[in-house]
Amino acid sequence: MMRNRHLSRREFVARMSAAAAALAVGCGSDSNPLTGEVADGGVLPTPDPLPPGMDARVATANLTGYDTAALRTTLRDMVDSLGGFGNLVSAGDKVGIKLNLTGGSGNAESVPGRFGEPAAELFWTHPEIVRVVGEMFKDAGAGRIVLMEAIYDEGSFYNYGFGEVAEALDDAALRADAACSRGCLELSVVLLGGSLLYAFVPTLWWADSIAALVLACLIAREGVGAIRASQKPEVTGCGGCC
Repeated sequence: MMRNRHLSRREFVARMSAAAAALAVGCGSDSNPLTGEVADGGVLPTPDPLPPGMDARVATANLTGYDTAALRTTLRDMVDSLGGFGNLVSAGDKVGIKLNLTGGSGNAESVPGRFGEPAAELFWTHPEIVRVVGEMFKDAGAGRIVLMEAIYDEGSFYNYGFGEVAEALDDAALRADAACSRGCLELSVVLLGGSLLYAFVPTLWWADSIAALVLACLIAREGVGAIRASQKPEVTGCGGCC
């Protein structure tokens, strides 16, 4: 039977230091996972073979821009070299496309000044690629396209062209995820504001209670939206915020 035991500050620091040291040793390895060689002259174990019916092939191509026609032609040639869309989707399938919007708009806004190019030209998924790939899956018979990403903030979705892409592909899920980020921000601002007023201006003892009422209203609004969304034929999982 396990008993609860509180760590002292000194014990906590000692254990975290040991864990950090172990990570540092592991991260300092000269191993190259691409060559299968390790620093001490050994060889990494050979990966297990893929199960029957699974294919690990990839296709690559070089493009110098995001012209829609060129993207469509190049992407179709790449998929055809892997067996065509018929191997990827059947009529009526739901297809998920994973985006990369690392860091949200706060990070993306600083990227041009630091690197001379926008985030979508460097490490974000470019919205035009998402549009073309989604349209090609729809042309191949996909019933619904779902763009998947944990959106940091609403701006990273709407300020960089992904709102238009979601509208074009009729992706309600990602639009709802963007709205969810906005709802979480509203709740956080109200909670922080009420707590700060109560902490630094003790005479405003009622501020915390007002903030609690505002939070209740915001949560109720999201709950009503979720209930309404759940009654629609195409349920997205949330009506603004999960």
